[in-house]
Amino acid sequence: MRTLLQSLDAARYQEDDELDRAFDISQARTDVLMAVIFGRKIVVPAGFIADSPGFQIIFSEVITALEASREKLYSLSSYRPFSLGLDHQFQNYDDFVRDYVDRFLDPETNLVVLGDIAKQQGVTNDQLLAFMSKAYLERKFFLIEQHGGPGLFFNRIAREFGEGNDCSLTVTHGNIHRPYSSKREGLALPLRAFLERTGAQFGDLASHKELSEGLEAIEKTSQGLGLRGTWYKNENRVRFGDTWDLARIWLDYSLNQEFITRYGVHVPSLFLQEIEQDKYPVGLTLGFASDGLVKAVETGEQGSAGLSGATNKVDWDRIWEIVASSPFQNSLRRMNSKIKQALDNEQRSLASAEEHKDTDIVRFTREVRDARKGRQAAVQDAMDQHIDTVLADLPDYAVENKLGKIFLRLKQQANEWTPKNAIAGFAVQKAAPAAVVSVTPTLFLASMGMPEAAINTALTTALGGVGMATAEKIADHTIGKVMRPTLEGLLGLDQANIDKHIDHMNFWIGASYVHD
Repeated sequence: MRTLLQSLDAARYQEDDELDRAFDISQARTDVLMAVIFGRKIVVPAGFIADSPGFQIIFSEVITALEASREKLYSLSSYRPFSLGLDHQFQNYDDFVRDYVDRFLDPETNLVVLGDIAKQQGVTNDQLLAFMSKAYLERKFFLIEQHGGPGLFFNRIAREFGEGNDCSLTVTHGNIHRPYSSKREGLALPLRAFLERTGAQFGDLASHKELSEGLEAIEKTSQGLGLRGTWYKNENRVRFGDTWDLARIWLDYSLNQEFITRYGVHVPSLFLQEIEQDKYPVGLTLGFASDGLVKAVETGEQGSAGLSGATNKVDWDRIWEIVASSPFQNSLRRMNSKIKQALDNEQRSLASAEEHKDTDIVRFTREVRDARKGRQAAVQDAMDQHIDTVLADLPDYAVENKLGKIFLRLKQQANEWTPKNAIAGFAVQKAAPAAVVSVTPTLFLASMGMPEAAINTALTTALGGVGMATAEKIADHTIGKVMRPTLEGLLGLDQANIDKHIDHMNFWIGASYVHD
């Protein structure tokens, strides 16, 4: 089962201050932990590798800790935690680097990690990227390290991704279908559809008009609209004015939806950029969701505002010891076999229902609904059995499955919990151990949805929100509204820091799709 974690997207770290970056990396770490304990292969689009602080830090943690258990795990399983997402014409990461340097080097590209390094070195982004790419391809990692880059990280990447030996990383080649990036309109397509979808309800709002005017200006003046970097350029961002945060949510979401389609992802974990609470109506922020689900968020029926969290430390050595054991791998195989059977059964039922689509729409709709519910119930049962078999005694964590949405929380170990003996640390933890003990247990970040049926080419159009009729075809989403940061006592921050960040929230989205 392949998963895509938006928390690893390099764009999530753009313009982060220290607290934002720490929280975003902690959130990504929780996502990766969830993927590992449920045997999900994390697809990492090649563009994230050199420029995502979350991926670089967590990748190094995970792969370094795996060394001790690698031989045992590989003898039991074909599981590898990461898979490099490459276009079909590339064989490995080296091919991607050469192509990127030759064709996409842009002095105005708004990079995250490399942009910070370039500023420190007093050079332009393109000069630094050209230098670092050359050093990478020539395997001169000491030069990268001398210029402020993570030399050990790139050495590891070259060995694991570039040279193709027996390693922790595989390659997932994307299909040639590009619903947005291959078209002249590029990412303007889903953004335009979003505005049309929300226009009837919110067209009179100043923010909606500002977003629409910014889109029109960029469409008239810019080239390369299929590249997200085009939209992130300063001259284009300013066209959106105060609505850039909303445009950014939609651009990032749309590109990740294309990745989901491109790489055949089964379990997407999309966690949107933080946005100021109550700045926009929820229906505008989540314009791609059905009206009923937006109302569920507004009424608090989905998600728990104020309950959030993530791990800023995971004892990956202990996690890999567990994952590399025979009972764990046997449980994983049973779970995946049952999930595959559930997906196959759903597809057979959908194929049967298709026969009635034009002659009996009521029967067709009922059979589609029943097929989806049957698959969801079977998948939930399979995941519950894995939890009961090998995750019930996961050190320090309790794992809960609530309607296919997985939660991690600390077990009630208030008298025993210390930073030294726990797998989990709290997100951006600055409190003394006594303060932490006083608030345990707490709910951790919800970071995984159900596996879904194979995604067809109509999915991206549907999620673009082209009209109410199409939107109503979207199946139930799981939308969680999460405040940032977590509890004041948990973080141990001073009041000034709390005031600065308390009004921001994220939306976590796990999507289930109907047969179109």
